[in-house]
Amino acid sequence: TRDALCDAFDSPDGYSSCAQRNTTTTPMQSLFLINGDWMLGRARSLALALDRAGIADDRLLAAEAIRRITGREPTAGRLEAATRFLAEQRSRLDDESSTLSMSLTQRMPQREGRAAVIDPAMPAAVMTVRGSGLKSPGKGDAAAPSGPFPGADFTIEAHVMLQSLFADATVRTIASQWTGSPRQPGWSFGVTSEKSKYRPRNLIIQLARAGSAESEGYAVVPSDIHLELQRPYYVAASVKVSDPSDRSVTFYVKDLSDNDAPLIVKRVEHSFDGSHSAACEFAIGGRDTKVDGKTDGGRSVWDGLIDDVRLSVGALARGELLWERGSGGSVVGYWTFEEAPGFAEDVSGQSRSLARGGMKLPPVRDLRRYEAVVDLCHVLFNSSEFLYVE
Repeated sequence: TRDALCDAFDSPDGYSSCAQRNTTTTPMQSLFLINGDWMLGRARSLALALDRAGIADDRLLAAEAIRRITGREPTAGRLEAATRFLAEQRSRLDDESSTLSMSLTQRMPQREGRAAVIDPAMPAAVMTVRGSGLKSPGKGDAAAPSGPFPGADFTIEAHVMLQSLFADATVRTIASQWTGSPRQPGWSFGVTSEKSKYRPRNLIIQLARAGSAESEGYAVVPSDIHLELQRPYYVAASVKVSDPSDRSVTFYVKDLSDNDAPLIVKRVEHSFDGSHSAACEFAIGGRDTKVDGKTDGGRSVWDGLIDDVRLSVGALARGELLWERGSGGSVVGYWTFEEAPGFAEDVSGQSRSLARGGMKLPPVRDLRRYEAVVDLCHVLFNSSEFLYVE
């Protein structure tokens, strides 16, 4: 369909276009242009503008895209090719057997609705809440939290399905507010990999305190609950660090593939104390790797599906959990990844929408249609009619 659409826009049909170009010494330049971030960014920007125009009919939407890019009314053949491309591209995104990277969402087995796809091969797989870290302190001031993101007791909940492990001991991260350095404060919720001393597929919490030696300010709290690959789970960790008489993590795990499986509850004591308030941002599917302009090259990223992530201040009791249909305590954010109110939107009412690669994700109601329109715009931007018109 893409080839047919390109052919339709590369044929003369009376248009004045450049029939010949001078030879260049950089033959890869065209490929860098048409597949580069700049061109893809222009396609996403135009697709978002078209979405906001509220054009419901695909044929009218395709016609408007052609007008905005070429400055001309589309011929019947080009309009037909563009409309067909939209329909077939959206069908591909709806196909549950497609590869994970073809869409931002996919249905998780044994669950309704859509789940976020976290693909480590994506350049910006990890989603973050911008501004969720500590505020930059003024002269002589200590850093202060920018909002109610927890620095002491908290509860993190999610529905997950893991596709693979790392070959080494790196943790597959569900959610975190941490850089990964034991000498920097923060926390992480994830699953161990092949060479972990806690054995593979172990659900764990990592806690770190600022400026301490690793033995004093860093703790790994293993649940000894081991998740199977390719299987959906509800997972939660209720973390207590502020009460000296009860420093513990209570883990909750439910195998969603087995209706008769009980909710596993495991309380594990630990010795971590102090604050884990971090300067980095809260992240889903990995760690915030943008601290001080540095990146860890995508290490620690989840591989699979994540859905219904809820972060709460305070260590919730069992009856307050999502699994028990509890309303939680002081909810920091709740992300469901559905088309309404939007893939990246926070449904808790706290207005903490997600960003990917530092860019806010599009607030569109029909995400798969939007992605199909992005692809259409990208094809049109790469047509001879757009690139080489005199």
